Amino acid sequence: YKADEVRNVFAQTLKQIEDHLKDTRNFFDQGLVSKNDLLKLEVQYSNTQLMLIEAENNLKITRIAFNKALGIDLDSQTKIASTEKSMSLVNYDLLEILNEALNNRHELKSLAYRVEASNEGITAAQSSLFPSVYLTGNYYYSNPNPRFLPAKDEFNYNWDVGVTLSWDVWNWGLTSSQVSQAEQTKIQLETNYDQLKENIQLEVHSNYLNLLKTEEKVKVNKIALEQASENYRITAEKYNLQLASSTDLIDAETLKLQAETNLKTAEVDFQIAKVRLSKSLGRRIY
Repeated sequence: YKADEVRNVFAQTLKQIEDHLKDTRNFFDQGLVSKNDLLKLEVQYSNTQLMLIEAENNLKITRIAFNKALGIDLDSQTKIASTEKSMSLVNYDLLEILNEALNNRHELKSLAYRVEASNEGITAAQSSLFPSVYLTGNYYYSNPNPRFLPAKDEFNYNWDVGVTLSWDVWNWGLTSSQVSQAEQTKIQLETNYDQLKENIQLEVHSNYLNLLKTEEKVKVNKIALEQASENYRITAEKYNLQLASSTDLIDAETLKLQAETNLKTAEVDFQIAKVRLSKSLGRRIY
């Protein structure tokens, strides 16, 4: 998208220079400007053509890389669909978005569940340190019932209840080893959780500051473009009245082109920064 926007800026600038070049040729035919003035504009026109060619080539390369990432035909003429988006910054509260990220990020939730499950792992390992008690019961109803003597050809019932106690008193330290391993697993998971939490907070904070920076760059570049556009308008009028030289006009066009390019770049960077922040908050970005 950025490559496409920059290409459009160069194309528009080339059209403006072409119009001035036509006027300058007319002035030259009328003897109002020197050959040197005409040559300066022709050189400016050629240089802008080269920049446009470079921008178009960069756009093609970027599109190929984008198509490759999507897994589609490299020659597909894909284009980023965009709508007019506000350049104003949503008033984020840093503490609120930090908490939002910690609540939304799935990888942190997953690790929290694993920490919780590790407690059960410790409990399971410790269970071997204690005796196991089993309660059993049976109920019989049969004909003949072997529990009745002498055997009779009739249905009889009987029941019994039993209690079994099992305790592995010595198992060569296996239980202690399993408990220790389960505890170490929990400690490692808790360490990983804390590190991930800190990394998420750092990522959100960094993306937030970057968003603030790109917003300021948009504001500054808008002012710079307004100034460069006004300078270009005044210089072009003076040039048409033969009150400014071709050098003045070329300088004004160069300043305006640079200001337009800077603003487009800043606007795209601002939108990218907003998406990156939303992604780090665990929000849907599509």
